[in-house]
Order: sequence, then C-alpha cells, then structure tokens
Amino acid sequence: MVKLQRLARDKPKSKATAVLLMTMTLALVFSTVKMSRSDVAAFIYDNSSTLSTAAQDTTTNEDRFSLAKKESLGFFDDIDSTDWRRLKERFQSTRPNALFDQKDEIYQEHAKQANIFWVENYDPEFTCQHERKVGPLGDGGKWVCDPHRIDKDNCIVYSVGSCGDFTFEEAVLKDVSKSCEIHTFDVLAERNGEDFAELAKKAGVEFHHYGLGSPGRGNPNGKRFKDIIPELKHEGKTIDMMKIDCESCEWGQYVEWIEDWTNSGVKVRTLLIELHKAPLPATPDFFKKMLDAGYIIYHKDINGLRSLGVEYGFVLLHEDFQKA
Repeated sequence: MVKLQRLARDKPKSKATAVLLMTMTLALVFSTVKMSRSDVAAFIYDNSSTLSTAAQDTTTNEDRFSLAKKESLGFFDDIDSTDWRRLKERFQSTRPNALFDQKDEIYQEHAKQANIFWVENYDPEFTCQHERKVGPLGDGGKWVCDPHRIDKDNCIVYSVGSCGDFTFEEAVLKDVSKSCEIHTFDVLAERNGEDFAELAKKAGVEFHHYGLGSPGRGNPNGKRFKDIIPELKHEGKTIDMMKIDCESCEWGQYVEWIEDWTNSGVKVRTLLIELHKAPLPATPDFFKKMLDAGYIIYHKDINGLRSLGVEYGFVLLHEDFQKA
C-alpha cells in the first residue's frame, strides 16, 4: 500500500499511464479484504487530489502546445495553451485598435497629421517573445518575429524596395540562415553609378529590376505578385519574410497583394512593411483587410527619421486565433 501511494504521488508520463494507475489502485484497494469500508473511503479521500492532478496534468508536450501550433499554422510549436490563451485575451483587449472611430471628425482630422495619427492608432496586438532586429540599428533594420523558428533549410525572403541598400538581406543570411533564398525587387536598376544587380550579387542576393504592381506610368517594368511568384516557382510555398518599402505604393496595391498571395497558394508568414502618411479611406481599410486575411500586428515602430512613416510587423495566424 505504501508503495502504491508513492507511485500515485509521482506524476505519470502520460494520461494513459495515469488512468491505468488509478484503475490499478482502486482494483487493489477493493480487492484487499483486510481493509474496512472506512479504510477504503479514507484512502480514496487522501489520494483523490493526487490522482486527479496526475490525470489532468499529464498531457504530453504535443497536447500542451497543440493549440498554439494549430492557430499559428505550425509556427509557434512550444507555447503552452495557458500562455497562448493569454495572447488571445490580449488580442481581444485591443479591439478595435483605434483611439477614435474612423467616422469621427477627430480621426479624420488626425489622419492629415500622420505623426499624431500613428501614435493614437493600430498598436501591436500580439507578442513574438523572441523578436529580433535583423539588420542595422536605426533605419534599415527590421524587427523579425522569432527568427529562430524559421526553417533554416527552406527559408524564402522577398524584399521589395532597397535602393541599392542590401544590409537587411546580408543580415538575414548572417543571423537567420546562410541558406535563405532572398529575392530583392526595385523599380530602379542603379543609383549614382552603382549597379544594383552587381551589389546584390556581392551580397548573395538575387536582384530583380521590377517595380511592384501592374506596369504603368512611372512603373514601366512593374509586376504583380501573381506574376512574380510563379516565375520564381514559389506557388504553394512559405515566404518567411515579406519586406515591403515601396514609398506609398502600398495604398493602391494591398488588396492585390492579398489576392495574389491567396491565389498563388503561398503562405506569407510575416509581413514587414513601412507605411507612409495615413490616407483615408485606405488606412483603416488596409488594417481591416490584413486582419481579415489573418495578419496580426506584433510590432510597431514610428520612423523617427520620417515622422510621416511607421514600420509594422504582421504575423499570419489562423482565423481561430481571433475568436474569444
């Protein structure tokens, strides 16, 4: 009996083991003729808490982390359910994530003053515990969501808009994985006599002289993601980082981006984007469309060098994450 009690106090390694232990315990207790009914009742009472805890607290790691893994589409595979639910509660507490309703006159007035608007609206609503700035301090580096989680052997990065500066891309190869496949896109091919393709080659990056979006005035070599993704044979793959700084092109294209990503079957894991000014009605619609597509804000950094610009980090989560 003493040995059995000790075994009951040792936390079993699986729920099945716990259930088996309780069954054996009760069977032994009730088959022990030397114990009176009062002794049996006392034993069950004395050990009920231990046995109940053993049964409830013996889920495997896979069970403990399954909620986070499911709702993050496999990205967060080591956050237990209790902590994940706290993140869900934190998300709910941010709704609607704007200081004023977009129909209010003050919202519309402040949108004309982006340095005020971005202080008041659209704050981070999720936390990447190990987010890290990849690239130089200050302008140029990007806050990446838990880069250690990125598959080092199957890493794809798109970087839209570089103007010949490949420090971010170089840092990805150094700090995330030297095996990352990085594609940089820019409407310009050179600046001050420096050929961007040559600079990219030295950095270990593939350069594409494409402006983002359909061809048109001011963007004669433009391509949409629906053209770029199949050209690079990335349909159905995960793009770990989509970095976009296209100097306000975002406001006329964000709907196309989401549509093209969806139709190409790609999973854009994180979006690192600089937004410029705060035009209406595009700004609130941008955040609504991103949220509808599953993109949750994990980082916000008002660009001190450009008071009208703000850097955002979005991470893609399953729609169930947004449910209370």
